[in-house]
Amino acid sequence: MADYNTQVPVNLVTGKAGTPHVTSADIGSFNAALQGAGLIRYPDANGTVPAITMASATSVTIPPMSVLVDGRYARWTDAKVLSIDAGTDGQNRIDDIILLYERDDSTGVEKLSLKAKRGTPTASTPTPPGYDTSASILAGSAHAPVVLARIRLTGTSVTGVTMMGTVRTNPITTGMRVATKAQLALLPVTPGATVYCDEDGHWYGATGHDATWRDWTQLTLSAGASGWSTAYSATRSGDMLTISLKTTRTGGATTLNAWATGVDILKLPEGYRPRISDINVPVINSRPSNPIFYQINSASISVRASAKISIPTGDWISATMSFPVA
Repeated sequence: MADYNTQVPVNLVTGKAGTPHVTSADIGSFNAALQGAGLIRYPDANGTVPAITMASATSVTIPPMSVLVDGRYARWTDAKVLSIDAGTDGQNRIDDIILLYERDDSTGVEKLSLKAKRGTPTASTPTPPGYDTSASILAGSAHAPVVLARIRLTGTSVTGVTMMGTVRTNPITTGMRVATKAQLALLPVTPGATVYCDEDGHWYGATGHDATWRDWTQLTLSAGASGWSTAYSATRSGDMLTISLKTTRTGGATTLNAWATGVDILKLPEGYRPRISDINVPVINSRPSNPIFYQINSASISVRASAKISIPTGDWISATMSFPVA
């Protein structure tokens, strides 16, 4: 075992020390390292990022919200109301709604409060209230204001409310949006972007169809032979097409002969056809003893049998298949 000339202990925050040793500053520093310093705002349970509203020109409503302030997590579950001074005709002003961190150095007790800070009225372009820009919880300041929202008054009217800070969403899905379960994929959409779905189930960006969406389009397939009904969900990701389908005999009873030409039940459009045809796919079906299967052909999916069988009305088969497309 190596000898060490000197030893200097450090604070192992996530380790047993035998005495209480984890502080709010430790947790705040850790949170800030992961999420960032300053003000971080989070969506609510419905995915909506809360924002303050004006109940009147002098009354501010702050909805329930979750935030990080220099790594310190805070939340309130009921709406808060603050008052601001009325504006003045011919004068412009900017008021701030702030989160004020305070620490009593004699006791170490910390608190966070919502406050309204009045700006200076002016007949010209107003400026926000001033602050000690060096104040920071992470730097050990006992008094550190962080701006949550900025309110602009023109005369006696509120003409703008701007939420401050950074919005954080799930880092895994940032830059993406889930379309539907049937899509089996995440669409490459900027958060907050508008997407559209047409009556055929195709998804589009706000400016119309974009070639980059092609690999994420819900596929619409044409029906094949009459007397059969197929419910399906199909999606393409890259060069792989995945189809989950269930085919039911809706016409009268019919017969499938052994290794006879299959009955086409779905047509595959160009761009969604297999690189290799005549792929046999095992199925589950309403009569497990029936030697029936799906076959992926060059331009269709068909039902075939390896022995002669009768298919009465109502019989069904089902499978999920994935294959590379040309």
